[in-house]
Amino acid sequence: MFRPAAFAAYAALPMSELADRGVSLPEAFGAGGKALEREVALAPDVRAAIAAIEDFLRARRPSPDPRVEKLTAIVDWMLAAPVGTRVGEVAERHGLSPRGLQRLFRRYLGVGPKWVLQRYRLHEAAERIASGRYREWAEVALELGYADQAHFIRDFRAVIGLPPQAYAAACRG
Repeated sequence: MFRPAAFAAYAALPMSELADRGVSLPEAFGAGGKALEREVALAPDVRAAIAAIEDFLRARRPSPDPRVEKLTAIVDWMLAAPVGTRVGEVAERHGLSPRGLQRLFRRYLGVGPKWVLQRYRLHEAAERIASGRYREWAEVALELGYADQAHFIRDFRAVIGLPPQAYAAACRG
């Protein structure tokens, strides 16, 4: 598993071109990807396929990139940031303009900082629901920075795949 932004140095494309779609190994890695694709297809078992992929990535390990290190620090900070943190606050805290922060995220993560903040918020909601630490949906929505319950439920369903009530029932069952 890659840390946020770490995969960008391996790929031949900006991460924004990889977001929300699948790509072939040759498209992601160029000619080396085609050879890897063949090697994985011919591997006698899953362990051999994984070893081939690991060898491929180790041989192409990029030099440290200060932009990736900065973005990783920003994403880590966002995970611990208070509920309701806005993109402008993240940018200011890390010495960037909001537009500069957005460009950095799109290039190295493929998504914007607002998307990351929202996902962290919804993961927090899913963890609370799975552990039974919730009361009313409106209260959960308010605690997580949503203006209203309907907005929270719509976002939760879009990201998690179920409305909160169905997710809670699935977790209990």
